[in-house]
Amino acid sequence: MLWVVTPVLLLFADTVSVRELAVPQKARDKYEDAQRKLARHDSEGARRKLDEAVALAPAYSAAWNALGVITNSEADFRRAIDADPDNLDAILNLGGLLLKTGRAEEALGFSQRAAFTLSGDASAQAQLGMNCYQLGKLAEAEKALLTTKRLDPEHYTLPQLFLAEIYARRGEKSRAAQEITELLALRPDASLEATLRTTLAKLQ
Repeated sequence: MLWVVTPVLLLFADTVSVRELAVPQKARDKYEDAQRKLARHDSEGARRKLDEAVALAPAYSAAWNALGVITNSEADFRRAIDADPDNLDAILNLGGLLLKTGRAEEALGFSQRAAFTLSGDASAQAQLGMNCYQLGKLAEAEKALLTTKRLDPEHYTLPQLFLAEIYARRGEKSRAAQEITELLALRPDASLEATLRTTLAKLQ
């Protein structure tokens, strides 16, 4: 098996849905304060402000999603989605967390919805690719990972590694080698290079 990484995608996006236009200004102010604290790497301070925001506005989806990012909390992501079923950040984040914790089957619906709606978002496509890969849905994984590469060839999830693994499993060693070669050219990272070159030598 080739060497691969499976990072979870947890984003703190600055988006506001139509539903949240009704959120009280005091709660929004707490949310903005939390963002400023995060910019200063004060996650505990940000968490306190977000706790205050959802206490003022229990249906504040963006604040629940942000709490989920800070606390890595499935419950907070689910609260965000309950408050706003169209909160794609929370949908993507919940799928990523489920994937990270070994619940790939449960994650798939969330990953699919995010990738379908965010068709131009490399991270959403990468998550779907990794999700399908973990479930052995290799054709679907390949499609999503190729889309990831098209959108962002240097994406931090290293889609070339997953594609190389898929091609190696199919016995398509030359295609697998092409992916590793491409990654070496794009990411001349000393921490990866030795492993990648060893893998490449085995494929050739």
